[in-house]
Amino acid sequence: MPEIDPTRSIKEFFVFHMIRLRTEARMSQAQLAAAIPVSASLIGHIENLVRKPTMTVAKGLDRVFDLDIFFVGLIPRVQEESGLGVAFAKYTDEEARADEISIYTQWVFHGIVQCEAYARTVLRAGNHADQLDGKVAERLSRQDRFSENPPYLNLIIAEAALRNLVGGPEVMRSQLEHILELATHPKFNVWVVPAGSTVYPESSFTLLGFDNDPTIGYIDGAGGHGEFVEAGSGVTRLNGLYNMIRTAALPTEDSLQMIRAMLENM
Repeated sequence: MPEIDPTRSIKEFFVFHMIRLRTEARMSQAQLAAAIPVSASLIGHIENLVRKPTMTVAKGLDRVFDLDIFFVGLIPRVQEESGLGVAFAKYTDEEARADEISIYTQWVFHGIVQCEAYARTVLRAGNHADQLDGKVAERLSRQDRFSENPPYLNLIIAEAALRNLVGGPEVMRSQLEHILELATHPKFNVWVVPAGSTVYPESSFTLLGFDNDPTIGYIDGAGGHGEFVEAGSGVTRLNGLYNMIRTAALPTEDSLQMIRAMLENM
């Protein structure tokens, strides 16, 4: 576990007191995770400073330790400190508990399906070198969902994203192989929208479905400054658009064959 200095940042202040209270209560990370409830890996990543604390975790900590919005009150400062938009912070919080994730990706692969080399290339722009490893680790940690009670993942990829040579041929090879590996999972579906299709979405976007809550959405924006879409008419429109794009996409096996052919020609 890294050395945590509560005077260094709001994030470390949050984690310092999270660990202190958990230790005083003689709770393991798994026990705390079950009490909130979230995955044990999320608690571990937060305590190891890999992931930023989420609102779900903050609410759970306040409830478990009978505190008056102590951790919840810190979340806006943690988000502000991260430099990312509040909407994206809210999105990743919800992503961590979604039962179904439906993604349309247009030019760059969605963060939750990026391999390490691809993520590093994408994140290199706009981040200091001393922050890059942490940013990459945080992004990759979101894929822990795939090994712990994985959600259904529906991934629609525009052909442009497959052909956009991010980081060069070797990086793209790793990314395409990663997508093919994900596609072997029984709860993952992959479709490719071929160039020249008759549907022209203006942005990548994601829909998050829940067993017991309404579907919500997120429309991508530059630098993590996108738009969070609450349940309602906005989500209904996104869902309709998603279905239109899905209709324009190739069948699953044809989509996977296109990706395999690209790999063979690299």
